Amino acid sequence: MVQAVDSTVRELVYEFLNQLRDMGTVNMFGATLDLQEEFGFDRPTARALLTDWMSNYDNLRQAIQRKEEDSDSVILMADGEEDAPVVDEDELPERKY
Repeated sequence: MVQAVDSTVRELVYEFLNQLRDMGTVNMFGATLDLQEEFGFDRPTARALLTDWMSNYDNLRQAIQRKEEDSDSVILMADGEEDAPVVDEDELPERKY
């Protein structure tokens, strides 16, 4: 029996599967076991989530890319300068928090 999974957990699972795929070390058809080990799902639930991810992979990847692009544009608008100089992170002061 497949467990109910809320949208937040589903999003975490899809991010995990995207990272797993990007690493290239796992045959994604065998990722059911990885989902079981990482999230504690039973086999039917892990298989259902993997199947859903695989069938929607292109749509999910595009949505994640749009979300990242939106985040970048918000940062640019907040700075107010689209042509701001690039700052080397090593030159930034150390954070105290």
